[in-house]
Amino acid sequence: MMVSLLRWMRAGSVGIGCCVAVVLACAAAQGAVALEVRVDPARRAQKMFGFGSGAVFYSNHLLEGVPSEQRQEVYDWLWADVDQNLLMFQTRNDIEKTNDNNDPFTLDRSKLNYKIVDKTARLLLEAKKRRGDDMVFIATLYSPPAWLKDNGKIKGGAFKGDDDKNYLEMAEFVYAYLDRLKTEHGIDVAYLTWANEPDWDHKQPGTKWRSGDLAKAAALSGDHLRKLVKKTPGMVMPKIIAANTLSVRSAQRYIQSIVDSRYASAKKNTDVIGFHLYDTNVKPEHYARLRAFGLPMWMTEWTGPRNMPKGTKNPVSHSLGQMVGRFEAIHGGSSVIMHFEFGHPNHYSAGIFLANWKKPWERDTPYYVWQQMVNRTPQGDNAYLVQSRLEKKDEKWFNRIAAFANTKTKQATVHLVNPSKQDLAQVVLDLSGHKAKSARVYRTREGEDHALLAPEAASIQGDRVTVTLPAGSFVTVVVDYARR
Repeated sequence: MMVSLLRWMRAGSVGIGCCVAVVLACAAAQGAVALEVRVDPARRAQKMFGFGSGAVFYSNHLLEGVPSEQRQEVYDWLWADVDQNLLMFQTRNDIEKTNDNNDPFTLDRSKLNYKIVDKTARLLLEAKKRRGDDMVFIATLYSPPAWLKDNGKIKGGAFKGDDDKNYLEMAEFVYAYLDRLKTEHGIDVAYLTWANEPDWDHKQPGTKWRSGDLAKAAALSGDHLRKLVKKTPGMVMPKIIAANTLSVRSAQRYIQSIVDSRYASAKKNTDVIGFHLYDTNVKPEHYARLRAFGLPMWMTEWTGPRNMPKGTKNPVSHSLGQMVGRFEAIHGGSSVIMHFEFGHPNHYSAGIFLANWKKPWERDTPYYVWQQMVNRTPQGDNAYLVQSRLEKKDEKWFNRIAAFANTKTKQATVHLVNPSKQDLAQVVLDLSGHKAKSARVYRTREGEDHALLAPEAASIQGDRVTVTLPAGSFVTVVVDYARR
């Protein structure tokens, strides 16, 4: 009985790429597991907007601890060698530690400290130098200025939401950041989040938000920022990423408050639903409830590994477990996948790189798994994801597979993750009548880093492509096809 994809489809689950039916037949053949993936590039789900990472706490700071020559090399690794086009940065309180003039309509630039903004700008310009106008910058408020919070600190506490003037002051604070980036550095910020994980009591810089107050911010802060950006020549109002919660489940509550808000502009000022994926109890219906709001969904901070034993410290196994989490978000409807940080001192947490102060940065498995996923996944207007279908007994494989298609170039991409200890000696990709013209196979595992395998790694017969999926590997098959 086919249940997994049908269950997700009834919940409205979609993903980017062709509509793909995945059928797993767990028939033992000399100790191997047979896997058949039916891919139909003619059927589509949501488009894939892109991939990215953050420079929120650690990345930029740690990178400045290495010699300038290596910094340039890391910038190349990030934005020349990987096709990621999104970068998120934090609007830090240093710019306005005390209220500039108690007037949210008139910015007193002489009272502002632009040092932290200029430091951020140096990083953004390095990304822009390598990717040009393709680069998308996202500003996130971990905390409004301390003087706008009930505890008077940037760590923890809640926004003082009972005074309408505070929402205008918060908008002016953000405007000060964006204005400096635009006027002094020529940098445009395309997206903005008013909060980071508003559903959590923060011990680090962060803010707990009542859902009603955050909906009010969408309206009052959003409206005021829209007026302020008109004062800066050439500046465009950034699109707003709402919710941006720790959990997919709690994001619904925050978006519902926006929908139900007595302020009509709350909904108007909301463009994207953001969420993080640290909650291990997310079900298909939770994604379905978010999709029902009809807005694009972005996973703006990635999860730790899924389906992995606690305490796993093998970087290969850990990276494969993280891929399972990414696929869960994509199947749930996310058109963006982002890292928390591109450099992090805990390799088994959230970084593409293991980064420590004044120590050289190196590329290893987490980097190459990310590079393989990003570079081989189609992105943009012609890129779509797959819908998958499995037997009940094989549901565990659902989030280990993701298929995509670029309908303009007639190229299908199928990612397969095998975090288990058992080889899959025969994986058949059935293109549903679309003739396979050629196929390339890429693999990352112990000893192989986003390696392009020899042509014989893929066997083609009509509309069927056969490959192997070794234990502990991430395999990507890129197929050029002809319309049926």
